[in-house]
Amino acid sequence: QELSNLTWAMATLQFFGAPLVGAVAAQGMAEARGLTVQHLANTAWTFGTLGHLRRSLVVAASSEALRRVSSFEPQGLTNLMWAFATLGVSE
Repeated sequence: QELSNLTWAMATLQFFGAPLVGAVAAQGMAEARGLTVQHLANTAWTFGTLGHLRRSLVVAASSEALRRVSSFEPQGLTNLMWAFATLGVSE
């Protein structure tokens, strides 16, 4: 949950510090399997809101989302898809 809270704060503040964004993306990739679907959606939403594409994070998030798609609430799935669309992810 800490990662999700941090990413939400970054998006809300429009904070785009490259070293922190890179570290958060790396941590998100490492923890993707352990994140709840809500935290997975929130983390993707942050990167979409910041307009910052990290292909490796998108791959990790989309793999987990596909694996657990039936666990998502409609809002979480919508946020995840919005983030991918905003970032121009098409596959």
